[in-house]
Amino acid sequence: MEYVEERDFRKRGSEKGHAEERVFGKRDLEGKCEEREQVKEGWQRGTKRNLLIRTALACLAVVALLVPGRLFFGEVRGFLGTGGMEILSEEEQTSDRLVPGEIPLYLQKDRRWRKERYGSDIMGVTGCGPTCLSMVLCGLRRDEEWMPAKVAREAERAGYYVDGVGSSWSLMTEGAAGFGLEAEQLPLQEGVIRGRLEEGHPIICTMGPGDFTDAGHFIVLGGMDAEGNIQVKDPNSRSNSERVWNLGQLMPQMKNLWAYTYSCHSER
Repeated sequence: MEYVEERDFRKRGSEKGHAEERVFGKRDLEGKCEEREQVKEGWQRGTKRNLLIRTALACLAVVALLVPGRLFFGEVRGFLGTGGMEILSEEEQTSDRLVPGEIPLYLQKDRRWRKERYGSDIMGVTGCGPTCLSMVLCGLRRDEEWMPAKVAREAERAGYYVDGVGSSWSLMTEGAAGFGLEAEQLPLQEGVIRGRLEEGHPIICTMGPGDFTDAGHFIVLGGMDAEGNIQVKDPNSRSNSERVWNLGQLMPQMKNLWAYTYSCHSER
């Protein structure tokens, strides 16, 4: 009898222990499920948050592209395919102010005109020719009447944009004459180039592949420093414009070049 009771007691204790194990095991399983649900919910919230952020950035990028004017942190352009952002600094977007007696640096990507249409694209892409002509014109006239966008509109109206190519070389001669500039086509000779710069005549060059372009590009030679280095005004690069250049490095890349004098009586 005692043996039976003891066995029954042990059996009942064993059954109770198994029952408790099942209860605790169920609780552990429920806890793990709850933990997984919390992780899943957190991941979903993070995904939604990231999606909202990417959407907001995409909207901001569209606004930056479509709305003219000034954003306090610089102009934002979004790469919608990757979700990345590029912030252009003030310096990268702002042309220099005109200083009397100097050829200014105007940038074709200046926010004031970079989105204006010129030929098959916008000024920021195809506007190096009109921008160079504007630099020379404003520098020699000592005023800012003919800024890049205005020159580009007139150049396109007069037919100096060639589809698929860019600004015609004739813009730098015939077109320039309409703005009151006298253009002299120069031979590719170091002495002649230095002589015109020393006389105060800015030079527009059309450049082939090299330091400035992979295809074709216009730049301005604005003068020389005391050591004889060339001061370049590159409408597509402030960094190229802030360094000095050896003429021997530039000449192999030149395809044609013109020196300028301003004559107000021939202005359109």
